[in-house]
Amino acid sequence: LCTMPTVIKSFTFNAFQENTYVVYDDRTRQAVIVDAGCYEPAEQQALTQFVEQENLTITALLATHSHVDHVLGNAFVKKTFGVPLLQHTTDA
Repeated sequence: LCTMPTVIKSFTFNAFQENTYVVYDDRTRQAVIVDAGCYEPAEQQALTQFVEQENLTITALLATHSHVDHVLGNAFVKKTFGVPLLQHTTDA
């Protein structure tokens, strides 16, 4: 059972209407981004603005799978937040 106060913020990005999530601990402000689908500059700005507004520290980028709609923002997130991409070895 998870006892930390976890918050989940969802975004719907790109033409595929993919769901990207920011999951964070409300106390420590540490967060992960799950399935970075942010492709357009406005989408990237919305994600970055949320992270800054909530004073979050992004610690990783998680990929549930590597369909195109789920990976469109991987390079942006890795570069912007300086985090590793974590994914299953079969999707690597």
